[in-house]
Amino acid sequence: TTVDSPGFDGSSARKQTKSCRPISVSAAADMRAYVPASIKTATGTYAEARKLEAETALARRQADRFDLGEVFLEVALVITSLTLLTRRRQFWFAGMAIAAAGVVIAFLGFITH
Repeated sequence: TTVDSPGFDGSSARKQTKSCRPISVSAAADMRAYVPASIKTATGTYAEARKLEAETALARRQADRFDLGEVFLEVALVITSLTLLTRRRQFWFAGMAIAAAGVVIAFLGFITH
């Protein structure tokens, strides 16, 4: 039977068979020396990745605090703007209280661990 695949001549199969030759003793010794070094490198890379993941998580928590503080400040700005329209001092005091809360929440972003 013939293979109907276009361009099949069996040469790629022969090349793969030739590359599957047994390795020499010196090459095997080199591989034995390489494996522990590879494991050490992989362990160091894994530890570095874990450290960077922890830094990323910290940055995410800090960014969340900054974003929430910004939201409070924006709400405070809107509420204090209502003072100009209504001439009621309650909006001014409420806006200042919300702004203070926003500043505190944003400050917590700097001290988050």
